[in-house]
Formats: sequence, structure tokens, C-alpha cells
Amino acid sequence: MMLAIIIVVSIFVTSVVVLVMFKPESLEDKDLYTNACRLDVRIMNCSNCTKGHEICPQWSKEQVVGILRTNLKMSAISSLIALMYAFSGVGYGFVLRDHISTHQIDYV
Repeated sequence: MMLAIIIVVSIFVTSVVVLVMFKPESLEDKDLYTNACRLDVRIMNCSNCTKGHEICPQWSKEQVVGILRTNLKMSAISSLIALMYAFSGVGYGFVLRDHISTHQIDYV
């Protein structure tokens, strides 16, 4: 369980750091529109996202940046929720250990 907590904390910290350090000006347009096609795989909203041509000119730069930021926020929130459940599991484990260690058996 402690390994799960460490992994979830690292995902949360990474998501928050990348979200804070994210600068859309540092991305080139080609990289940005290639990411738009990768994000659009299941939506099928862009007509230009085919295997040979993976640049989506239909989405604006602000829309792609907004989606990337939203994905980072969702990752941070999801890891925070998983962290709360992991801490409650560890707390339950400590309570269970105390109950087992103080348990006495009465023989009839």
C-alpha cells in the first residue's frame, strides 16, 4: 500500500509541476497540432487526422492548449482522489493491526 501511495504522490507532483511550468509559447505549431491529432483519436472531430497526415488545422492553438491543460488538471485531481483512498486504506490497516494485536481468545 505504501508503494501505491508513493506512485500516486509522484503522479500528483508531476502533474502539478508540469501544469505550473507549462508554457504554450515554447511549443511549435507542428508539435501542437500533432498533439491535437493524438487527442482527437477517439473523438474523430478533425477530418485531417489520418495516418499519413497528422496535423489538425481545424483546431486553434488556444483550443489545443486548453485541452492539454485540462488533461493535466484531471490527472492531478484523479491522483489526489486516489491518494485519499490510499491513505484511508493505510489507516484501516493500522486499526486492523491494533485490533488483532489486542485480541484475546477465551477458551471454554
